[in-house]
Amino acid sequence: MSQVHIEVNLLGRRFAVGCPKEEQASLVEAVALLEQRMAEVRDVGRVVEVDKIAIIAALNLANDLLKLQKNPPPSASDLDIEEIQRKIDAMNDTIDQAMLEQNRMF
Repeated sequence: MSQVHIEVNLLGRRFAVGCPKEEQASLVEAVALLEQRMAEVRDVGRVVEVDKIAIIAALNLANDLLKLQKNPPPSASDLDIEEIQRKIDAMNDTIDQAMLEQNRMF
């Protein structure tokens, strides 16, 4: 695995960060997310020190991650295909009925 070094900017502070080359795009996304969250914390206006802003933003992100781990969104394998098919059939029946009524009017 080859390492790459990139320079990131978080609220005006520059950091050199190394990562495996194949993870560079993911790291850039993570930096953008952290920058966004740090800006949100800063914009609330109560915290002005960049170090504290970074810690609060990191805690918020960690909290979001823990919530997702405890209550993950349903995956495709969790979906009840038969229930979905029943709903689709019911929608089709409703559409068919509406079209019949529409045709009778004209």
